[in-house]
Amino acid sequence: MPVFELQQSATGQRNRIAGLFRANAHRHAKCNWQSGSVTHSISVPARSRPKTWEVRLTELSLLAPGWDSYDADPPQSEPLAAAKVFLACLRESSKEPATLNPTVVGGLGFTFRNGDRKAYIEFRNTGSLLMLLSDGVNPSSVKRYLKDIPAYRDIISSIETYLNADHT
Repeated sequence: MPVFELQQSATGQRNRIAGLFRANAHRHAKCNWQSGSVTHSISVPARSRPKTWEVRLTELSLLAPGWDSYDADPPQSEPLAAAKVFLACLRESSKEPATLNPTVVGGLGFTFRNGDRKAYIEFRNTGSLLMLLSDGVNPSSVKRYLKDIPAYRDIISSIETYLNADHT
C-alpha cells in the first residue's frame, strides 16, 4: 500500500494520506484517504499500458452495460473485431497507440499523440469509423473511413504524417 505524506511546514500541521491503489476491470486506479473525520475517494484512469493491446481488447469486451456508472453501451463484437484487425495493421507498421479505451457512446477509441497534436480513431457500435486530427489551436479535421485493411493503412499513414509534421 503506497503511503503519501504531505507536510505543511509553515503551520507544522501534518496531513497523512494513505491510498490503496488497485486496478479494476475498468482499468482505473482507486485511491481512498482520510482527512480528519472525512473519507475521500477518487477513481482515475490507469496510466500503465496493458501487457498487449489484444489483452486490452479482451478486457474491453467484458464490459457490462452501464460500465461508466451511467448508461454507456459496451463495445460490441463488430467494433472489437475491426479494432483487432486495425491493431494487426499497427503492429505491421511498428506503430502503437497511446491509449485504447471504450467510448461512452459505445465502441472503441485509439489515441495517438505527439506534443499537442492528437489523432483519435473511433470504431463505433453503429458501424462507422472516424478519425479526428487536432492540435488544440487549429480547426479539427474529422474524416469517415471504410473498415478495411487499405483504409487502416491510409489512417496509419495519415496519423504518422500529421503527428510528425513541422509544429511551427
